[in-house]
Amino acid sequence: MEGFSLNLFDGEVFGLGGVVGNGQRTLALLLSGMLPAERGEIFFLGAEITHLSIGARAAMGFRWLPANPLEEALLPSRTICENMFLGCQRNRSFQRYGWLNQREIDCWARDHLLRHEVVHAALTDSVRSLSGGNLQKLALSRVLAGTPRLVILEQPSRGLDIRAQERLRNQVRAMNARGVTFLLISYDFEELVALSHRIGVLYRGRMMGIAKREEASPELLGRWMLGVESQA
Repeated sequence: MEGFSLNLFDGEVFGLGGVVGNGQRTLALLLSGMLPAERGEIFFLGAEITHLSIGARAAMGFRWLPANPLEEALLPSRTICENMFLGCQRNRSFQRYGWLNQREIDCWARDHLLRHEVVHAALTDSVRSLSGGNLQKLALSRVLAGTPRLVILEQPSRGLDIRAQERLRNQVRAMNARGVTFLLISYDFEELVALSHRIGVLYRGRMMGIAKREEASPELLGRWMLGVESQA
């Protein structure tokens, strides 16, 4: 990604589109900490975080939904509850006298799974028992739980039915209204327009342009996706 620069405004939903393979994935990996930055700098709330670990970024409120949750966000051999709780082990609200309170964890997991309508038989079932759509819901329910500051969503509607997509959009809007910032990476024009305050398009690692939602016509975004510069 040469000469790339992006400023996310605190409390906005920034939509990022473009043809698959033009740098969207790389950007998500860089911001989440999964991919080290060889050049350039990353700042968050005025502090440089370029070389911070994944855990340190998570502690600052970073959340990331990868494009392929089963391979990148979930542990297929573990239970639904363990996958839901992944990353929360140090949260003191789930501890009692230094030990994890399993009853509290189970109640928390059930509440979030119910909220996202994740169809499952038991918390102790393997996560592999879930359908593709329910795997996506599980990953989303974990990413959106708690009090994140910046949420990176890669293709969040993949595998979701219409009802689940609308519920997701409503939750993003509600969390955004409370000040949560979102980077929405999607190849669905309708989803980008429905949720984003601003929309940018990447082409071969270069930001072709950024438009406000009301200015982001299919024609404009289509030209950017083909690498055509905006007319002066």
